Amino acid sequence: MEKTFYNPKSNEWFQDFPASSAVRAGDLLFISGQVSTAFDGSIIAPGDSRGQTAQIFESLQGLLEEAGGSMDDVVDLISFHKDIRDLGEVAEVAAKFLPSDAPAWTAIGTQGTYEPEQLINIKAIAHLGDAEKICYNPDRLEFFRAYPMSAGCRKGDLLFISGCVGADAKGNVLSHGDHAAHAVHAFDGLRSVLDMAGGSLDDIVDLHSFHVDPRGMDLAAESVCNSKDIFGTTRNENAAPWTAIGTTGLAMPGLLGEYRVIADLGSGQRIASTPDTIWWRTLPVSGGSMKKGGSLIGVAGQVASDGDGVIVGTGDIAAQTSYDFDQIELILKGFGAGLADVVEIISFHKDPRDIPLVMDAAAQRFEAGAGPAWTATGTTGLWQEGYLPEIHALAVV
Repeated sequence: MEKTFYNPKSNEWFQDFPASSAVRAGDLLFISGQVSTAFDGSIIAPGDSRGQTAQIFESLQGLLEEAGGSMDDVVDLISFHKDIRDLGEVAEVAAKFLPSDAPAWTAIGTQGTYEPEQLINIKAIAHLGDAEKICYNPDRLEFFRAYPMSAGCRKGDLLFISGCVGADAKGNVLSHGDHAAHAVHAFDGLRSVLDMAGGSLDDIVDLHSFHVDPRGMDLAAESVCNSKDIFGTTRNENAAPWTAIGTTGLAMPGLLGEYRVIADLGSGQRIASTPDTIWWRTLPVSGGSMKKGGSLIGVAGQVASDGDGVIVGTGDIAAQTSYDFDQIELILKGFGAGLADVVEIISFHKDPRDIPLVMDAAAQRFEAGAGPAWTATGTTGLWQEGYLPEIHALAVV
Protein backbone atom coordinates (compact mmCIF):
# COMPACT_ATOMS: atom_id res chain seq x y z
CA MET A 1 0.00 0.00 0.00
CA GLU A 2 1.26 3.49 -0.83
CA LYS A 3 2.55 5.36 2.21
CA THR A 4 3.01 9.03 3.10
CA PHE A 5 5.75 10.04 5.55
CA TYR A 6 5.60 13.08 7.84
CA ASN A 7 8.73 14.68 9.29
CA PRO A 8 8.02 18.24 10.51
CA LYS A 9 10.79 20.60 11.54
CA SER A 10 9.47 20.44 15.11
CA ASN A 11 10.78 16.85 15.17
CA GLU A 12 14.10 17.64 13.54
CA TRP A 13 16.03 15.88 16.33
CA PHE A 14 14.37 12.62 15.21
CA GLN A 15 15.12 12.92 11.51
CA ASP A 16 18.49 11.16 11.48
CA PHE A 17 16.83 7.94 12.63
CA PRO A 18 15.70 5.30 10.10
CA ALA A 19 12.13 6.24 10.90
CA SER A 20 9.43 8.86 10.36
CA SER A 21 7.53 10.99 12.82
CA ALA A 22 4.33 9.63 11.31
CA VAL A 23 3.33 7.29 8.49
CA ARG A 24 0.00 7.17 6.69
CA ALA A 25 -1.09 3.99 4.92
CA GLY A 26 -4.62 4.14 3.54
CA ASP A 27 -6.88 5.54 6.25
CA LEU A 28 -4.48 4.65 9.06
CA LEU A 29 -1.96 7.08 10.53
CA PHE A 30 0.80 5.71 12.78
CA ILE A 31 2.55 8.30 14.97
CA SER A 32 5.95 7.67 16.56
CA GLY A 33 6.23 8.00 20.31
CA GLN A 34 6.29 11.72 21.05
CA VAL A 35 8.46 13.15 23.82
CA SER A 36 8.79 16.64 25.22
CA THR A 37 11.71 17.67 23.06
CA ALA A 38 12.35 20.79 20.98
CA PHE A 39 13.47 20.56 17.36
CA ASP A 40 17.11 20.79 18.45
CA GLY A 41 16.84 17.95 20.97
CA SER A 42 16.60 20.09 24.12
CA ILE A 43 14.09 19.01 26.76
CA ILE A 44 10.91 21.06 27.17
CA ALA A 45 9.54 21.31 30.72
CA PRO A 46 12.24 19.22 32.45
CA GLY A 47 10.98 17.54 35.62
CA ASP A 48 7.38 18.59 34.92
CA SER A 49 5.07 15.75 33.88
CA ARG A 50 2.15 18.08 33.23
CA GLY A 51 4.23 20.40 31.06
CA GLN A 52 5.74 17.49 29.14
CA THR A 53 2.32 15.92 28.58
CA ALA A 54 0.96 19.18 27.14
CA GLN A 55 3.94 19.43 24.78
CA ILE A 56 3.48 15.82 23.67
CA PHE A 57 -0.20 16.27 22.88
CA GLU A 58 0.54 19.45 20.98
CA SER A 59 3.02 17.44 18.91
CA LEU A 60 0.46 14.69 18.33
CA GLN A 61 -2.13 17.26 17.34
CA GLY A 62 0.29 18.94 14.93
CA LEU A 63 1.09 15.65 13.18
CA LEU A 64 -2.60 14.77 12.93
CA GLU A 65 -3.41 18.14 11.39
CA GLU A 66 -0.54 17.83 8.91
CA ALA A 67 -2.03 14.50 7.81
CA GLY A 68 -5.49 16.04 7.46
CA GLY A 69 -6.92 14.69 10.71
CA SER A 70 -7.63 15.73 14.28
CA MET A 71 -7.70 14.33 17.80
CA ASP A 72 -11.18 13.00 17.03
CA ASP A 73 -9.51 10.46 14.72
CA VAL A 74 -7.24 8.92 17.38
CA VAL A 75 -8.28 5.35 18.15
CA ASP A 76 -5.31 4.09 20.18
CA LEU A 77 -2.66 5.46 22.53
CA ILE A 78 0.17 3.80 24.43
CA SER A 79 1.97 5.91 27.03
CA PHE A 80 5.28 4.97 28.65
CA HIS A 81 6.01 6.65 32.01
CA LYS A 82 9.30 7.02 33.90
CA ASP A 83 7.04 7.12 36.98
CA ILE A 84 3.66 5.47 36.41
CA ARG A 85 2.37 7.31 39.47
CA ASP A 86 2.09 10.41 37.27
CA LEU A 87 -0.72 8.82 35.23
CA GLY A 88 -3.40 10.88 36.98
CA GLU A 89 -1.64 14.14 36.13
CA VAL A 90 -0.97 12.99 32.57
CA ALA A 91 -4.62 12.01 32.11
CA GLU A 92 -5.81 15.33 33.49
CA VAL A 93 -3.80 17.23 30.89
CA ALA A 94 -4.70 14.77 28.12
CA ALA A 95 -8.42 15.32 28.79
CA LYS A 96 -8.06 18.86 27.43
CA PHE A 97 -6.98 17.45 24.06
CA LEU A 98 -9.06 14.28 23.71
CA PRO A 99 -12.71 14.13 22.62
CA SER A 100 -15.51 12.65 24.71
CA ASP A 101 -15.35 9.49 22.57
CA ALA A 102 -11.82 8.90 23.80
CA PRO A 103 -9.43 6.36 22.28
CA ALA A 104 -8.25 3.12 23.78
CA TRP A 105 -5.26 3.90 25.99
CA THR A 106 -2.68 1.59 27.54
CA ALA A 107 -0.39 3.15 30.17
CA ILE A 108 2.72 1.39 31.50
CA GLY A 109 5.96 2.16 33.27
CA THR A 110 9.33 2.34 31.53
CA GLN A 111 12.90 2.68 32.72
CA GLY A 112 13.60 5.31 30.09
CA THR A 113 13.65 6.38 26.47
CA TYR A 114 15.96 8.54 24.34
CA GLU A 115 17.06 10.90 27.14
CA PRO A 116 16.86 10.53 30.95
CA GLU A 117 14.92 13.81 31.30
CA GLN A 118 12.09 12.61 29.07
CA LEU A 119 9.43 11.55 31.56
CA ILE A 120 6.73 10.39 29.16
CA ASN A 121 6.62 8.89 25.67
CA ILE A 122 3.24 8.58 23.90
CA LYS A 123 2.54 6.88 20.57
CA ALA A 124 -0.74 6.99 18.68
CA ILE A 125 -2.72 5.35 15.91
CA ALA A 126 -5.44 7.33 14.15
CA HIS A 127 -8.05 6.31 11.59
CA LEU A 128 -8.65 9.16 9.13
CA GLY A 129 -11.44 7.47 7.16
CA ASP A 130 -15.14 8.30 7.10
CA ALA A 131 -16.25 5.25 9.10
CA GLU A 132 -18.09 5.83 12.35
CA LYS A 133 -15.96 5.82 15.47
CA ILE A 134 -17.53 3.65 18.18
CA CYS A 135 -16.30 3.46 21.77
CA TYR A 136 -17.03 0.67 24.23
CA ASN A 137 -17.05 0.84 28.03
CA PRO A 138 -18.58 -2.34 29.45
CA ASP A 139 -19.59 -2.45 33.09
CA ARG A 140 -16.95 -5.16 33.55
CA LEU A 141 -14.32 -2.42 32.92
CA GLU A 142 -15.98 0.48 34.71
CA PHE A 143 -12.65 1.73 36.13
CA PHE A 144 -11.64 3.02 32.68
CA ARG A 145 -14.35 5.68 32.95
CA ALA A 146 -12.29 7.60 35.50
CA TYR A 147 -9.80 8.50 32.74
CA PRO A 148 -10.08 10.13 29.28
CA MET A 149 -9.97 6.71 27.65
CA SER A 150 -12.33 4.05 26.39
CA ALA A 151 -12.00 0.36 27.12
CA GLY A 152 -12.27 -0.19 23.37
CA CYS A 153 -12.40 1.97 20.27
CA ARG A 154 -13.50 0.83 16.82
CA LYS A 155 -13.36 2.51 13.45
CA GLY A 156 -13.91 0.49 10.33
CA ASP A 157 -13.02 -3.15 10.89
CA LEU A 158 -10.29 -2.42 13.44
CA LEU A 159 -10.93 -2.54 17.18
CA PHE A 160 -8.33 -1.29 19.67
CA ILE A 161 -8.67 -2.43 23.28
CA SER A 162 -7.00 -0.71 26.24
CA GLY A 163 -4.73 -2.74 28.46
CA CYS A 164 -6.89 -5.02 30.62
CA VAL A 165 -5.76 -6.18 34.05
CA GLY A 166 -6.51 -8.49 36.96
CA ALA A 167 -9.01 -6.19 38.66
CA ASP A 168 -12.76 -6.02 39.22
CA ALA A 169 -15.11 -3.41 37.72
CA LYS A 170 -14.10 -0.83 40.33
CA GLY A 171 -10.38 -1.40 39.83
CA ASN A 172 -9.82 -3.51 42.94
CA VAL A 173 -6.97 -5.95 42.40
CA LEU A 174 -8.00 -9.60 42.39
CA SER A 175 -6.02 -12.78 43.14
CA HIS A 176 -3.04 -10.98 44.65
CA GLY A 177 0.31 -12.41 43.58
CA ASP A 178 -1.18 -14.88 41.08
CA HIS A 179 0.20 -14.20 37.58
CA ALA A 180 -1.93 -16.88 35.93
CA ALA A 181 -5.15 -15.65 37.52
CA HIS A 182 -4.39 -12.06 36.52
CA ALA A 183 -3.95 -13.17 32.92
CA VAL A 184 -7.31 -14.95 32.93
CA HIS A 185 -9.04 -11.93 34.52
CA ALA A 186 -7.46 -9.67 31.88
CA PHE A 187 -8.70 -11.87 29.04
CA ASP A 188 -12.18 -11.77 30.57
CA GLY A 189 -11.94 -7.99 30.21
CA LEU A 190 -10.72 -8.22 26.62
CA ARG A 191 -13.54 -10.61 25.81
CA SER A 192 -16.14 -8.22 27.27
CA VAL A 193 -15.09 -5.50 24.79
CA LEU A 194 -14.90 -7.94 21.89
CA ASP A 195 -18.39 -9.20 22.73
CA MET A 196 -19.81 -5.66 22.69
CA ALA A 197 -18.19 -5.03 19.31
CA GLY A 198 -19.50 -8.28 17.86
CA GLY A 199 -16.11 -9.99 17.82
CA SER A 200 -14.22 -12.74 19.59
CA LEU A 201 -10.72 -13.74 20.65
CA ASP A 202 -10.33 -15.23 17.16
CA ASP A 203 -10.27 -11.68 15.77
CA ILE A 204 -7.10 -10.63 17.63
CA VAL A 205 -4.26 -9.81 15.23
CA ASP A 206 -1.91 -8.17 17.73
CA LEU A 207 -1.43 -8.73 21.47
CA HIS A 208 0.90 -7.04 23.94
CA SER A 209 1.31 -7.99 27.58
CA PHE A 210 3.31 -5.99 30.12
CA HIS A 211 4.55 -7.63 33.33
CA VAL A 212 5.86 -6.09 36.55
CA ASP A 213 7.88 -9.28 37.11
CA PRO A 214 9.08 -10.79 33.81
CA ARG A 215 9.48 -14.13 35.60
CA GLY A 216 5.69 -14.30 35.65
CA MET A 217 5.45 -14.28 31.85
CA ASP A 218 5.66 -18.06 31.55
CA LEU A 219 2.98 -18.56 34.22
CA ALA A 220 0.68 -16.15 32.39
CA ALA A 221 1.40 -17.73 29.01
CA GLU A 222 0.81 -21.23 30.36
CA SER A 223 -2.61 -20.28 31.73
CA VAL A 224 -3.65 -18.56 28.49
CA CYS A 225 -2.28 -21.18 26.08
CA ASN A 226 -3.75 -24.09 28.02
CA SER A 227 -7.17 -22.59 28.64
CA LYS A 228 -9.83 -23.92 26.26
CA ASP A 229 -11.67 -20.62 26.78
CA ILE A 230 -8.71 -18.57 25.53
CA PHE A 231 -6.04 -19.99 23.19
CA GLY A 232 -6.07 -23.63 24.26
CA THR A 233 -7.87 -24.92 21.15
CA THR A 234 -6.24 -22.55 18.66
CA ARG A 235 -3.99 -24.03 15.99
CA ASN A 236 -0.68 -22.29 15.37
CA GLU A 237 -1.54 -21.62 11.73
CA ASN A 238 -4.50 -19.52 12.92
CA ALA A 239 -2.96 -18.07 16.09
CA ALA A 240 -2.41 -14.48 17.18
CA PRO A 241 1.07 -12.99 17.77
CA TRP A 242 2.04 -12.13 21.34
CA THR A 243 4.64 -9.62 22.54
CA ALA A 244 5.49 -9.98 26.27
CA ILE A 245 7.49 -7.20 27.95
CA GLY A 246 8.70 -6.32 31.45
CA THR A 247 7.61 -3.01 32.95
CA THR A 248 8.54 -0.92 35.98
CA GLY A 249 4.90 -0.60 37.01
CA LEU A 250 1.23 -0.54 36.06
CA ALA A 251 -1.60 1.86 36.82
CA MET A 252 -2.42 0.41 40.25
CA PRO A 253 -0.22 -1.23 42.90
CA GLY A 254 -0.67 -4.98 43.01
CA LEU A 255 -1.34 -5.45 39.30
CA LEU A 256 0.93 -8.07 37.73
CA GLY A 257 0.13 -7.84 34.02
CA GLU A 258 -1.64 -5.66 31.48
CA TYR A 259 -2.95 -7.01 28.15
CA ARG A 260 -3.60 -4.79 25.12
CA VAL A 261 -5.13 -5.89 21.81
CA ILE A 262 -5.76 -4.90 18.21
CA ALA A 263 -8.56 -6.93 16.60
CA ASP A 264 -9.71 -7.05 13.00
CA LEU A 265 -13.47 -7.63 12.88
CA GLY A 266 -13.51 -8.23 9.15
CA SER A 267 -15.18 -11.41 7.94
CA GLY A 268 -12.05 -13.35 6.92
CA GLN A 269 -10.35 -16.07 8.94
CA ARG A 270 -7.23 -15.19 10.92
CA ILE A 271 -4.12 -16.57 9.25
CA ALA A 272 -0.62 -16.77 10.69
CA SER A 273 3.01 -16.91 9.67
CA THR A 274 5.40 -18.74 12.01
CA PRO A 275 8.72 -19.79 10.43
CA ASP A 276 10.74 -22.69 11.82
CA THR A 277 13.21 -20.15 13.23
CA ILE A 278 10.59 -19.07 15.80
CA TRP A 279 11.14 -21.07 19.00
CA TRP A 280 7.53 -20.79 20.20
CA ARG A 281 6.14 -22.29 16.96
CA THR A 282 4.67 -25.28 18.83
CA LEU A 283 2.46 -23.00 20.97
CA PRO A 284 -0.87 -21.47 19.95
CA VAL A 285 1.02 -18.20 19.39
CA SER A 286 2.19 -17.05 15.95
CA GLY A 287 5.07 -15.04 14.59
CA GLY A 288 2.57 -12.74 12.94
CA SER A 289 -1.07 -12.74 11.89
CA MET A 290 -3.70 -10.93 9.86
CA LYS A 291 -7.23 -11.50 8.71
CA LYS A 292 -7.59 -13.15 5.30
CA GLY A 293 -8.70 -10.28 3.11
CA GLY A 294 -7.57 -7.72 5.72
CA SER A 295 -4.70 -5.25 5.49
CA LEU A 296 -3.13 -4.98 8.97
CA ILE A 297 -0.43 -7.47 9.97
CA GLY A 298 0.65 -7.77 13.59
CA VAL A 299 4.16 -9.15 14.16
CA ALA A 300 5.11 -10.52 17.57
CA GLY A 301 8.11 -8.90 19.24
CA GLN A 302 11.16 -10.55 17.71
CA VAL A 303 14.13 -11.62 19.79
CA ALA A 304 17.59 -13.03 19.16
CA SER A 305 17.16 -16.77 19.57
CA ASP A 306 17.04 -19.54 16.99
CA GLY A 307 14.37 -22.17 16.46
CA ASP A 308 15.58 -24.09 19.51
CA GLY A 309 15.55 -21.03 21.76
CA VAL A 310 19.35 -20.62 21.78
CA ILE A 311 20.52 -17.00 22.07
CA VAL A 312 21.98 -15.52 18.88
CA GLY A 313 24.57 -12.72 19.01
CA THR A 314 25.17 -12.91 22.74
CA GLY A 315 26.05 -9.45 24.08
CA ASP A 316 26.10 -7.93 20.56
CA ILE A 317 23.35 -5.33 20.18
CA ALA A 318 23.94 -4.83 16.44
CA ALA A 319 23.89 -8.57 15.71
CA GLN A 320 20.71 -9.09 17.73
CA THR A 321 18.99 -6.15 16.04
CA SER A 322 19.90 -7.48 12.62
CA TYR A 323 18.61 -10.93 13.55
CA ASP A 324 15.33 -9.46 14.81
CA PHE A 325 14.74 -7.69 11.51
CA ASP A 326 15.64 -10.84 9.58
CA GLN A 327 12.91 -12.60 11.55
CA ILE A 328 10.38 -9.84 10.91
CA GLU A 329 11.18 -10.01 7.20
CA LEU A 330 10.76 -13.80 7.19
CA ILE A 331 7.40 -13.58 8.98
CA LEU A 332 6.12 -10.92 6.56
CA LYS A 333 7.24 -13.04 3.61
CA GLY A 334 4.66 -15.59 4.71
CA PHE A 335 1.99 -13.04 3.82
CA GLY A 336 3.62 -11.98 0.56
CA ALA A 337 4.83 -8.78 2.27
CA GLY A 338 8.20 -7.34 3.27
CA LEU A 339 9.97 -4.70 5.33
CA ALA A 340 8.77 -2.02 2.89
CA ASP A 341 5.26 -2.67 4.26
CA VAL A 342 6.21 -1.99 7.90
CA VAL A 343 4.46 1.13 9.19
CA GLU A 344 5.19 0.97 12.92
CA ILE A 345 7.94 -0.34 15.18
CA ILE A 346 8.09 -0.44 18.95
CA SER A 347 11.54 -1.40 20.20
CA PHE A 348 12.00 -2.47 23.81
CA HIS A 349 15.50 -2.12 25.28
CA LYS A 350 17.08 -3.73 28.32
CA ASP A 351 19.34 -0.67 28.35
CA PRO A 352 17.83 2.51 26.80
CA ARG A 353 21.38 3.74 26.13
CA ASP A 354 21.45 1.12 23.36
CA ILE A 355 18.73 2.89 21.37
CA PRO A 356 21.19 4.71 19.06
CA LEU A 357 23.00 1.42 18.36
CA VAL A 358 19.73 -0.29 17.42
CA MET A 359 18.85 2.66 15.18
CA ASP A 360 22.28 2.44 13.51
CA ALA A 361 21.75 -1.25 12.77
CA ALA A 362 18.24 -0.58 11.45
CA ALA A 363 19.57 2.11 9.11
CA GLN A 364 20.61 -0.72 6.80
CA ARG A 365 16.90 -1.59 6.42
CA PHE A 366 15.08 1.75 6.42
CA GLU A 367 15.81 5.20 5.04
CA ALA A 368 15.90 8.21 7.36
CA GLY A 369 12.69 10.17 6.95
CA ALA A 370 11.04 7.32 5.03
CA GLY A 371 11.02 4.57 7.63
CA PRO A 372 8.22 3.38 9.92
CA ALA A 373 6.81 5.30 12.85
CA TRP A 374 9.13 4.22 15.66
CA THR A 375 8.75 4.24 19.44
CA ALA A 376 11.77 3.23 21.55
CA THR A 377 11.42 2.51 25.25
CA GLY A 378 13.19 0.74 28.08
CA THR A 379 12.12 -2.56 29.63
CA THR A 380 13.05 -4.25 32.90
CA GLY A 381 13.13 -7.67 31.29
CA LEU A 382 12.39 -9.84 28.27
CA TRP A 383 11.52 -13.54 28.00
CA GLN A 384 15.15 -14.68 28.20
CA GLU A 385 17.94 -12.98 30.10
CA GLY A 386 20.22 -12.73 27.05
CA TYR A 387 17.83 -10.75 24.86
CA LEU A 388 18.96 -7.12 24.50
CA PRO A 389 16.25 -5.55 22.31
CA GLU A 390 12.84 -6.91 21.36
CA ILE A 391 11.34 -5.44 18.21
CA HIS A 392 7.62 -5.42 17.47
CA ALA A 393 6.15 -4.38 14.12
CA LEU A 394 2.90 -3.58 12.37
CA ALA A 395 2.64 -3.73 8.60
CA VAL A 396 -0.08 -2.67 6.16
CA VAL A 397 -0.58 -4.34 2.78
